[in-house]
Amino acid sequence: LEGKKTLQAYEVNLDETFDLTSSRLITALPCLLLIHQSKIEAQLSGMIESSALNALLAKVQPMEALVIEEDDELEAQSIVENIHYLITQNQIKQAHEYYLNLPAITKYLPRVQQIKSLIDLVELSVQQVAHPSKHIRLACAYFKALDIEQGLDCLLAQAQQPSASLARDLYVLAINTLINKTQASYYRRQLLQR
Repeated sequence: LEGKKTLQAYEVNLDETFDLTSSRLITALPCLLLIHQSKIEAQLSGMIESSALNALLAKVQPMEALVIEEDDELEAQSIVENIHYLITQNQIKQAHEYYLNLPAITKYLPRVQQIKSLIDLVELSVQQVAHPSKHIRLACAYFKALDIEQGLDCLLAQAQQPSASLARDLYVLAINTLINKTQASYYRRQLLQR
């Protein structure tokens, strides 16, 4: 990159770093913060299109913006298919390892972030097989079977209660796995009602 401006990128695992509820910076995952001289210059949260990322980077480095090429989208689709296959074969640990071994730039492609949410959801669901709540156990069974909508419907009443943090965490994580934005928006609205 001789003669070109570069951006330094740092990946922070929020599960290991700090409690998300104590931060007002992070409103959704994934989250990209562009910081210059200790000031947040721009922020993108949640699942975004490649064009939004390109537009943001173009503002930061107008003539030399990182462009997510069509090849990157094809690579992301291949990664998603491989990870999805591992999950359907009940090889959750292998799916997680596959994701961890991806190059950092690839991990932040929107479709790859979405499949990472699915890995996280299935991993968390596997841990809840003996949970005392039948609604959580049933929802987790749906999630493990990749029937996300059924799991969301099953969890909704519990996720709306302020004291049900696990149900709410599962619900939000499940929403992040939905490809259909209209569907995701519907489930978000359902959570906020009541």
